Amino acid sequence: MMRGSECFVPRWVRLALIFLLVASYGHVITEARSSGAPVSSNPEICSSMLPGHYIPPSISPSPYTMTADVSTFSASQQITVSITTASGSPGFKGILLQMRQVDNDGIVGTWNVAASDTNFQAGSCDGASNNVVTHRNSAVKDVTNEFVWTAPATKISDVKVVATFVQRYQTFWVKVQGPTIQNVNPCDSNPCLSGGTCQQTGGGFTCNCPSPFAGPTCHLIDVNPCDSNPCLSGGTCQQTGVGFTCNCPPPYAGPTCHLIVFPCNSDPCENGGTCDNVNQDSEFVCSCPPGYTGTMCELQDSNPCTSDPCQSGGTCQETGDGFTCTCPPLRAGLTCHHFVFPCESNPCQHEGTCENVNQESEFVCSCPPGFTGTMCELQDNPCDSTPCLNGGACTNVEQNTAFSCACGDTGFKGSTCDEAVACHSNPCTNGGTCIGINQENDYTCDCPLGYTGLVCETAVSPCVANSCENGATCNGAVGETAYTCTCPADHTGTLCETSLATTPASVPTTPGDGPKLTHNIFIVATAICVFLINFMTM
Repeated sequence: MMRGSECFVPRWVRLALIFLLVASYGHVITEARSSGAPVSSNPEICSSMLPGHYIPPSISPSPYTMTADVSTFSASQQITVSITTASGSPGFKGILLQMRQVDNDGIVGTWNVAASDTNFQAGSCDGASNNVVTHRNSAVKDVTNEFVWTAPATKISDVKVVATFVQRYQTFWVKVQGPTIQNVNPCDSNPCLSGGTCQQTGGGFTCNCPSPFAGPTCHLIDVNPCDSNPCLSGGTCQQTGVGFTCNCPPPYAGPTCHLIVFPCNSDPCENGGTCDNVNQDSEFVCSCPPGYTGTMCELQDSNPCTSDPCQSGGTCQETGDGFTCTCPPLRAGLTCHHFVFPCESNPCQHEGTCENVNQESEFVCSCPPGFTGTMCELQDNPCDSTPCLNGGACTNVEQNTAFSCACGDTGFKGSTCDEAVACHSNPCTNGGTCIGINQENDYTCDCPLGYTGLVCETAVSPCVANSCENGATCNGAVGETAYTCTCPADHTGTLCETSLATTPASVPTTPGDGPKLTHNIFIVATAICVFLINFMTM
């Protein structure tokens, strides 16, 4: 419908078109390309690396970091490229990864992606095979992903890692550049001397040397190495290229005939004979099995003892078609040729430790706790030595490796009942009280009145304590506990402790264990006088 010079579109048509456009756009947004970047059908993607989303790429920094395991490389070398997602950022779903030359921006090398890889695949750009990496599905990839790139065998410039990352339809980064890796040609340093020409071989080089030079870098003059007589022990030298070979006489061997070859190394003994190196390892002796004799047991013998097969003084005895050697001590084996250390038979029982002594002709056993004897064959009983003293009872404990003493009522204590218990025997006599001191190993007696001594064994007068006061005289018999005090004229009381300065009368003797009668009369008389005076003045 035209309105004037303009094309008029009804409103409902415009709304329908907008709805279809939004629906189609939403379908594109939500559907990621699961087969990877279409580099085969759209080869221009190889150069532009654009995902074809028809919206501009993100200008914010990429959250995906690319690193390489080396900073330099040479021809045919493999390099591992790692891509890591920053913490907190979503992983990428799509990728187009390339290695490009720095000088011409051309795609170079090959990527090694296994056919069994479910997330990534190798693609081909510019007619080359496997020179890019893209995704195989639209799933979010791991936080860290590794890819292996192989440099071409031909010489190229330095390279750089380049990638496009698709996080979602609206969010993607194009041609994000990773590390630059320097191409190092080992021939650039001119390692070949003396006019040699350098040829790169993989990650190394090879020098083609002119005559008469030789060596890895043509630094050696090619002379006859046999001129220095390198072969020892009578060996003959033969030049082989720039080196030499020594032909050694028996029993010598090695590059310069400097080694002695043990005669038994060649297994000279036949018919199951046993070889022993003898005479400073320059000769050999064969111990032949029953029925054989000869230097190398090469002869059959009807009487096996004829050849004296038993060594070291062993006695041979024929047994049917064979023989048996009866070996002296410290010897064993078919022909007594083997020296037996005493400890080889493990003579020590109960896990005892064996030690060879006396020039390794005898042994000594170190027995574990609880065992004794020459071979630790006897069980040790700790109580057999009667360790508990003073009547203590002994008991074996800890699997008979220790003992315990029960001292009981013996009057002693300690691990072996050797410490006396103070006061246990009631040593104090005549009613004395025993007091333990010095951690109860010693004691002292608290004696009653009338006795003294270490155990209160000595009777003394009760007046020894001199309890009478004010110069009074103590009267008491030895061994008695009672006493009396004879007070001076001016004192009274049981111990003459009361002054009678106002009383002129003499003080008779009173027993030490009761009050003085005179003193009591005086007090009563005084009280009567005070009462009468007060009554008359009323």
